[in-house]
Amino acid sequence: MVLMSSIGCGVCLYQPLHSEKTLFFTPELLGEWKSDRDNRIWRFSRGEGRSYSLGSNLSDATKTVYLTRLEGVLFMTATNVLIADDPDRPTCRYILSGKIELQDGRLTLHPVDVQTLANLLGESEDPPPHHISQDQDTSLIVFTGEPRYLQSFLSRHASAPDLFDGSSTMTFTKVAAGN
Repeated sequence: MVLMSSIGCGVCLYQPLHSEKTLFFTPELLGEWKSDRDNRIWRFSRGEGRSYSLGSNLSDATKTVYLTRLEGVLFMTATNVLIADDPDRPTCRYILSGKIELQDGRLTLHPVDVQTLANLLGESEDPPPHHISQDQDTSLIVFTGEPRYLQSFLSRHASAPDLFDGSSTMTFTKVAAGN
């Protein structure tokens, strides 16, 4: 649970965001990364194909992580280990964590701002298939369509002001190389 909450959980995907064309892998991400604000350490190792395996010092759970490059922006998605069995909603198989930046031994994760994304979806003439669930404390957006629809939407809005939650940005410093 700690690992999931630390990489975002307000935007779920029924299908992966990436396609073979947009899937991106860089060895630069492999290794240990220490949070600049707490004692959290993320460990990225090579997964199957062009995926990563992500572990943390705060949890025994690991996730499969994918990077998707859209219009020059890297988006990080992870497998959802807490799959809900709600028959009224499609299964949330992936979590859209946000955009990441890798530069000079620094990893920055900019989580998606769920409310801004919901507003953009509401204003869009052609939004990707989705469902929005809200209660008093949380909002959850579940994308139900093929990856190409969400890829197109995110490509158009990747530079939208406030799409990424600046108050929740997480920065990590690389402390050990990996393979």
